[in-house]
Amino acid sequence: MAPFTRPSSGDNSGAKLPQEAEFVAWVASAYEARPEFERRAREAAARLSAPQIRNLPHYFYYDENKHLKPAELQDRFNGLGEWMSMCQAAVFEMFYHRPEVALPILNDIAFGEYDWTQIQAIDVLCRLARDGVIDRERTLRKIVSAWPTWRDTAQDAAIFSLSLVIPTIPEVIDLIKQAISDIDGPPRAYIALHRVAPEEALGYRADLIAQMNSSGQPARTPDEGASDRQIQAAIDLSTMYPDEAEFSDRLLAWAQNHPDEVTRQALRHALRNLSHITLPEDMP
Repeated sequence: MAPFTRPSSGDNSGAKLPQEAEFVAWVASAYEARPEFERRAREAAARLSAPQIRNLPHYFYYDENKHLKPAELQDRFNGLGEWMSMCQAAVFEMFYHRPEVALPILNDIAFGEYDWTQIQAIDVLCRLARDGVIDRERTLRKIVSAWPTWRDTAQDAAIFSLSLVIPTIPEVIDLIKQAISDIDGPPRAYIALHRVAPEEALGYRADLIAQMNSSGQPARTPDEGASDRQIQAAIDLSTMYPDEAEFSDRLLAWAQNHPDEVTRQALRHALRNLSHITLPEDMP
């Protein structure tokens, strides 16, 4: 990794950063390229000392991480909280690769007072439980116990993280089913249930198809567009049943013909993350 210096600005121009800060910037800079992001995080975590790993939360927030953006990225990622979120993701990905040091920090964040970072701490704990690095059932039961104390935003995100941990426990299945019953629940709750309890998820298939078809009415033609709810239902169905062309065909039609440009682009971006769907070459 090349040495990192602050972008030229103010009195700190060219000032050398602490090594852990350099690594946060280096990892965060690859955020949009997931394999490279993960590779950098793994390398950075291996090269940092335990005290440096423990110091990484210092770079969670804007006052500290605003100085980390490399000069070549100064014109990018300037949306509200955008670079800060990338730095936070970088720190948690490094935590994932150094659990022997980071686990107390992860527990403090996940089960402490609400903070933006709580969601990411929960996700890393679930990944570690999935991998067998920490006790699977104990982790799940600790999350279930803390569930009533968490805000809705943390619960919604945690539903999908919980689905990473297989086999699960009955209490987690109940939490996911409760999320499905909530009209404002997390959009990927059906996929989460399909991951941990596919037989139970079959019971919701007809409901999802009805949502995709606009509450059971005949499906709209592509030129008439589709609501966000219809699109999410189709994404859920296609993810759960990738071999059924009906769902992927519907999504591709909407991605090509939906009358709203923002919706088309957002849907195309979502479809690029589905390995079983290939966008046509003429679809930017």
